[in-house]
Amino acid sequence: MNKVVEGVWALLREPEGPLVPYLDSFAKSLEEQGFKQRVIGQKLRVAASFSKWLQDEGVAAQDVTDAHVERFFACPARGRSIQRGEFAALRRLMGLLGQWGVVCPLTEHGEATPIQQAVGAFADYLRHERALSDQTLTQYCPFIERFLPERFGHGPVEFAALHAEDVIGFVTRQAAHLSPARAKAATKALRSFFR
Repeated sequence: MNKVVEGVWALLREPEGPLVPYLDSFAKSLEEQGFKQRVIGQKLRVAASFSKWLQDEGVAAQDVTDAHVERFFACPARGRSIQRGEFAALRRLMGLLGQWGVVCPLTEHGEATPIQQAVGAFADYLRHERALSDQTLTQYCPFIERFLPERFGHGPVEFAALHAEDVIGFVTRQAAHLSPARAKAATKALRSFFR
């Protein structure tokens, strides 16, 4: 176990849950990407907290989905708003778990859902048409991943069925548990998406 992980473990006492075996590799991945130790510690804290929550919910590592991430952040027992970088940290962790074959990032049939297709097209647009950084994608895409299922469930995405009230309601609900800066990012993400 590396020093950063050991330091986080000391703060958390005994980390628990189904994701604990993967947190050391997560830390190493973050180090390789050039994150500072303080930031790595913050990302590991939220990952360890998520792992503990999964244990309390009775969810095994191979059964973890993006929906669990959403439920974790929406859980009133957390008692605080989402801090900057927390959602991105768990998105990054979920991506790595998918690469490592721990979780299945696609549907059972191996095809992207309509929402995954829409978010993927949006990410491609941001990356190739607007030449934005991966950091911007990491900030914007999670809001679209939350907005579309809230409006369409798991069905097809029908853009013609969207109304201003859908967007206003979503932003209002997000603002209730986000910092002002993150709420502003949600608005920017949606504005960019609807372009």
